[in-house]
Amino acid sequence: MCFMKFIISSLALFKLSTPRSCEISSKMDILLPPSAVQGMAVLDKEMFKKTISISFLEVDGNNLTPVIKILKPYTLKLQHFRNIQDSSGNKKKIFLNPTFVTNFMDLKENDQKRLSEFNIDKGNFKTSDLLLTYENWKADDILKAVLPKDKETVAGYSLVGHIVHLNLKENMLEYKSLIGQVLLDKIKNAKTVVNKLDSIDTTFRYFNMEVLSGEND
Repeated sequence: MCFMKFIISSLALFKLSTPRSCEISSKMDILLPPSAVQGMAVLDKEMFKKTISISFLEVDGNNLTPVIKILKPYTLKLQHFRNIQDSSGNKKKIFLNPTFVTNFMDLKENDQKRLSEFNIDKGNFKTSDLLLTYENWKADDILKAVLPKDKETVAGYSLVGHIVHLNLKENMLEYKSLIGQVLLDKIKNAKTVVNKLDSIDTTFRYFNMEVLSGEND
């Protein structure tokens, strides 16, 4: 009986690590920052460069409005990236999320039929390379990629005027400069990032603040 349980457990583990599960994991990772940035303590934006292969549909510009309604669930959404771009003549390129779509057949059958009404089929499906950079990711994506897995990510912050307030735990302090710079870059209207210190001003009874990045005012 114990031997049979061992066999069943082994088969279950094998099933979890099949090529299909690896493929899904690979698709999920494609839009994440490069793994090489993990553990970075000083922000190096050049290390966030990453070239990926993405798909797009080339469509007649006259049909753009109804076609984009069909493709909306599949479109690629990144910061500082236009997922609809000009192509030759009156044609438009609609870029698709590689997590969901790597070939025309990945589109739902009903959506393929709806696209066929506009003479769109697998012949309109093409691929190209896209260079991702630091500018394409949100602060949360960057910090999750950079901070070691055994560290907690930045749980939250408050924006008071143009100042971002943090209360970092001790085990995050070695990354405080990087965290400050990332939040300064990514939070709209932020001009200064500060971290609350444990010490209290004895005269006015408020927590002292350390400027991590930005204007020191």
